[in-house]
Amino acid sequence: MIASIKGIIKDVFANFIILETKDSVGYKVEGLPLESKIQGNELDIFVYTHYTQQEVRLFGFLTRDSFLLFQDLITVSGVGPKSAVSLLNNVGVDNIKFAIIEKDHKSLMGNGVGLKIAQKIVIELAGKYDNEKINPQRKNTLGNKVIEEVALALEGLGYSKKEVDSAITDLGNDFLGLSFEKIFRNCLNYLKKRN
Repeated sequence: MIASIKGIIKDVFANFIILETKDSVGYKVEGLPLESKIQGNELDIFVYTHYTQQEVRLFGFLTRDSFLLFQDLITVSGVGPKSAVSLLNNVGVDNIKFAIIEKDHKSLMGNGVGLKIAQKIVIELAGKYDNEKINPQRKNTLGNKVIEEVALALEGLGYSKKEVDSAITDLGNDFLGLSFEKIFRNCLNYLKKRN
């Protein structure tokens, strides 16, 4: 079983990369976040080898935490590798763990996960994570990847980082389960009212 690979990104596709090792062997690796998929970059990643009757797939992870959480997520009935990767890339490790600790299934919904599966994740993984290991800065920004995208878009419109951070902090829990567009609109309206 392959557990890690170090190599250069030879080619980038929509859902996977080809990671070429020093031995000129190219591995098809799925699941990496978009920002890490830059052709020519060197990666040293953890790998989960997923076996089915039809195929063998490799899923790559930049951190040990995401590698371990992925394995926990796919033990939940109804959660496959695609849903687990989507959760990790869109919600983030700390936010998933915090949602499980807080029994907040709503923050796990979307990204290929419906109500029943989100509830199963919270129930089946309850008690597995220690609250002390969660990054406290992320506790109030569930859906961190979407929040980051919203922040960048607002800064692109000319709002300062301080103004954007203030809007995101003040609106906090209003973001749970919302799409990028709705969060963006809420923040924009909030900022317009303050100015």
